[in-house]
Order: sequence, then C-alpha cells, then structure tokens
Amino acid sequence: MMAPRSLIERPTKALLVESDPDWRKVLQPFLERSGMAVAACASAGEALSALEQRPGFGFAFIELELPDLPGWQLWNRLCTDPGRPKAVFWGQSSERWERLSLQSHPSVYFLCKPFRREELRSAIEALERRGGF
Repeated sequence: MMAPRSLIERPTKALLVESDPDWRKVLQPFLERSGMAVAACASAGEALSALEQRPGFGFAFIELELPDLPGWQLWNRLCTDPGRPKAVFWGQSSERWERLSLQSHPSVYFLCKPFRREELRSAIEALERRGGF
C-alpha cells in the first residue's frame, strides 16, 4: 500500500483521542504518514494532560463517546488553548444533536463511525481549505 501524501502544508501537532486501542492503532500511523506529530490518548483526562505538556495542537481528532468526558466537552476545553485546533469528531449516528451543533462551526468536521481512511483524509482536506478561527 502506498503511503498517503502529506495532507497539510507544514508539519503540525495533532491530538488523537480515541478510547478503542484498535482504532488508535489504525489512526495514529495514518495521521503520522499524513504529516502530523501525533499525541495519542485513550481518554479526555489524558488529552488534557497532553495539552498542558504540549500546547499548540493544530488538529484534534476526538471520539464523542469518551469514557470520562463527552468529546464535545473536551472540545470546549481545547478551545481555551490560544491555537484552537481544527477538529474532526466521530461517533454513532444516534448523536445527531451533537453532530449538528458541531458542524455549524467552521473548524469542525464530523464523521459517523465506522469510517474509512479516505473519509478522514477528505475531512482533513476540507478543514485545511476552510482555514482557522
């Protein structure tokens, strides 16, 4: 399989928050091959610690059904970071109200789980075109 071309113009830090270790094992290398330095976390608590240690993430990839805090609440906390990362969320279609409220933000994209890497690639490219805050 061919490695994906870099999806971003310059190297950036990415926060990956996914409670399922199998999903993390698939997503982390994909994001790294796409040009991102990834901090992979299994919970919102780990993500908040990573943010304290390494602020300035350009992207955040967040599962909505985290064990310790809903993903959208983690996003609210991440928005206090001066860099305000662009975000891709994923979850089950039953979370329609969260998806609708998140998609109204220009730096947020939602995917329904399970999703393919091509869908994640498209989400990243769309966020890059939209720009930041």
